[in-house]
Amino acid sequence: MDEKTYKGIISVRRTLDDGRTMIVPCIFAILDMSDLKDIVRLQGEISEDLSQDIFARTSPEDVARFLGDEGITIGVACNGRLICARTVKTAKPWVDKSISELGYFPTNDKKMAITDFCIVDPEFRGNNMQLLTQYYAENLLTRTHDTIVTTVSPKNSYSLMNVVACGYYIVGIKEAYGGYLRYVLEKEFAPNHYLNAHEHVVIRYGDIKKQKEAIDSGMIGYKIVVHPKGRDVLFAHTEEIE
Repeated sequence: MDEKTYKGIISVRRTLDDGRTMIVPCIFAILDMSDLKDIVRLQGEISEDLSQDIFARTSPEDVARFLGDEGITIGVACNGRLICARTVKTAKPWVDKSISELGYFPTNDKKMAITDFCIVDPEFRGNNMQLLTQYYAENLLTRTHDTIVTTVSPKNSYSLMNVVACGYYIVGIKEAYGGYLRYVLEKEFAPNHYLNAHEHVVIRYGDIKKQKEAIDSGMIGYKIVVHPKGRDVLFAHTEEIE
């Protein structure tokens, strides 16, 4: 992270292997090609024990595209070590190709960006890094894009709850990355509708069939509720602002 990409300092909690914690200062910045090896290293460490069904690893070639003029990569570092990275596809040809491969076809002609991965070093989890980097990405995107899309594995409920907490809605359930099931989530930066949450339906988290039926009926998933018996997803219709 050189001076031209440096954006600021935040203080977050680091949890050591023996359970001790400490507050440490971290730098956040927009990453460039000089950070390629660090991102590939961090992604390898995160995905080492995860199946493709939960985390689809991005090739070094595509990571390089995020660091060039086709995307944005936001990073956080502690003592010179990269501990978080969020990547976003912004170039229209790349976005259009990814949307087509996913089989998601928005009804409106929107200028879309796509969040690919957000990875966090295990010692720094629990600091809402996903929210921090998401909102900083939005700050960069709102002048050039209308909406942002992402995908999350149903088996990765923790990430799904984080994404929904950032204001994304579940708008589809599709197969991706070679046949693995993924939630498709979208966040519009300035929507022309509101959510009618007073008339919602509650569907068990694992009931993909009923969730698909709700989406096919025009509903969107907007909240994950955790309770002693498990998790539920709340779905509701949207209504245009008059």
